[in-house]
Amino acid sequence: MHHRIVVLSVVVAICGCTGDHSNENSSEAPAMARGTPSACPANYLSVRLDRVDAGAGQRVIRAGIYNDSARSCVLSGYPGIRPLSAEGRPVSDIEVRRAAVETGQSKPVELAPGAHADFSIAFGVIEGEPGRCPEATSIEVMPPDSETAIGKLDGPVRACGSHVEVTPLVGATPKGA
Repeated sequence: MHHRIVVLSVVVAICGCTGDHSNENSSEAPAMARGTPSACPANYLSVRLDRVDAGAGQRVIRAGIYNDSARSCVLSGYPGIRPLSAEGRPVSDIEVRRAAVETGQSKPVELAPGAHADFSIAFGVIEGEPGRCPEATSIEVMPPDSETAIGKLDGPVRACGSHVEVTPLVGATPKGA
């Protein structure tokens, strides 16, 4: 009997099989073990509108991607955006462009639980040519390098010039800083 307990203890120690780990994200566990947060999976995230700025013939939607989980994670690059019609279909007449950034401006953002990374979507609103202002009723948002939507920003987007520009994610500045 004593031999079986020793053998079982050795097997548990070698494989680390002390419980059911079937719900853990295997790509996340090694990074978390080293103390370095891994990329934020879509199910950790949500999107929220901050404000819409207007001026000089443009509109700028300012929004944030929030970490709603209990674990820190990292986002890097440009969020995916998809202008949608009232029926929820992509508006193919609106081209999505990535805003040019200076070298080193786009850096990974570590999101603690409850923290957010900010981005902007800019578009022109002055009609230069008739029919060159396609409209969307909302914008679907995805984390960088993902096709999984984490939410929508509602409100009309009338993109004169037939395009919108999205900025890369940046760390949020705390209020009062």
